[in-house]
Amino acid sequence: MKDRAVVSVYVPEQEPITLQLSENSARFGFAVKRFKLQLISAHKYTSQLKCQGFVQALMDVPDDRLLLIVDADTYCLKPVHFEEEIIQEVRTGKIAIVPDVADRHENKPGRPWFLAKEKRLRYVNSGVILATNKALPLFERFLALAKDPQYLDGPFNDQNIINFALGEFFPKSLILLDKRFNGMARYLNDQTVIGHFAGGAGRIHQRQTRHRDECDKIIGAIGNAFAVS
Repeated sequence: MKDRAVVSVYVPEQEPITLQLSENSARFGFAVKRFKLQLISAHKYTSQLKCQGFVQALMDVPDDRLLLIVDADTYCLKPVHFEEEIIQEVRTGKIAIVPDVADRHENKPGRPWFLAKEKRLRYVNSGVILATNKALPLFERFLALAKDPQYLDGPFNDQNIINFALGEFFPKSLILLDKRFNGMARYLNDQTVIGHFAGGAGRIHQRQTRHRDECDKIIGAIGNAFAVS
C-alpha cells in the first residue's frame, strides 16, 4: 500500500468522547467510530471490549485493505512498514502478532484456557495485530470465547483467549512479527517502530490523568507522522 493509512479510533457507545479525543480527531484527521459493546459479565471488561472491537473493525475494513489493530496505549515512533512476505501471508487470512516478553500460558490442567505443551504456540501480545477481513472467522471465535463466562477469569485479558484459540483451533494462522513492532516503554531503542504502556487499555478514564500526561509527552516528541506500507 503506497497510500497513507486511514486511522480510526474505536470507542464503545457507552463511553463518552473526551474533548481531547474530539479535538485531536479534527486536528489530525482521524475518525472516531462507535461500536455497540455488550457486557456479558462484570469481570474482564477488557476481554469483552477488545474482542468485540476487533470484530467491528474487521467488518468495517474493505476487502483490499490491511488492518493494523493497536491498543489505546500504543504509539508510533516511526512510519510502519511490513515485509511483503508478511503482507501476502496476512492476505490469506492469517494474523501477524508480536511475541510477548514472557510465556504466560496457563500451566494448571483443568483451567478453561489450558493447552497441552504440544499445542502451545509462541505466546503473543495482543497490543499490535495485523490482519485483513479474511481473518474474521478467527476473531469471531475470539469473541465467542470472550462471551463465555468460564473464559472471563484469570490474570490476563484477551491474551488468554487469543493464545488459547490460536493453539487449539488455528495453529497454522499465526505469523510472528519482530519485537520492534511492539516495544515496551522502558525497553525502547532506536529500532522500535511501535511502543506501548502496559495495562493502558480498558476503562482508561479511571486512570486517565497519568496516561494522558505520558501520551501527550510522546505525541509532542514524535509529531503526527504515520504511514502503513
